[in-house]
Amino acid sequence: MLMVKIGTGLLLVSLALLIIYGTDVIVAMSKNGQDGTKSPRGFLPLNEATRGIAFGGTAVVMSVVAFLITRKAPSRNVVILLIINGGVILAGMFFLMTRVTPTANSAKTIGSTILMGILLVVLGLVKSYYDKRHVAQRNEYLR
Repeated sequence: MLMVKIGTGLLLVSLALLIIYGTDVIVAMSKNGQDGTKSPRGFLPLNEATRGIAFGGTAVVMSVVAFLITRKAPSRNVVILLIINGGVILAGMFFLMTRVTPTANSAKTIGSTILMGILLVVLGLVKSYYDKRHVAQRNEYLR
């Protein structure tokens, strides 16, 4: 039970980091520099790479850790939050792809970020499968 609470907490913090990150990207995209170019910074005093690692990377790592520590304890909240976190990453990348023309370098970043989003959704689905199996085994044992 304690591991589920810790995992849920990690996933909630991870979701908050992803929302802050996405909001900062939107703010950065909406700002125009003095020469008419887009500003690379939003409200966070970080460049794009640092912001991606600090907020996006940390959120993914925290989500994976939450999956690992809760793998033996069924939790619908963990399943839902894993899928939501992955979905937020995927939605953000698809939104970004509609707004910018990808370069060779940004295409690699976008592709790897999409893979991270898919990974979190898959972890949520795997957790759901194992949770159902665990509950079914426990119910069978109690009969």
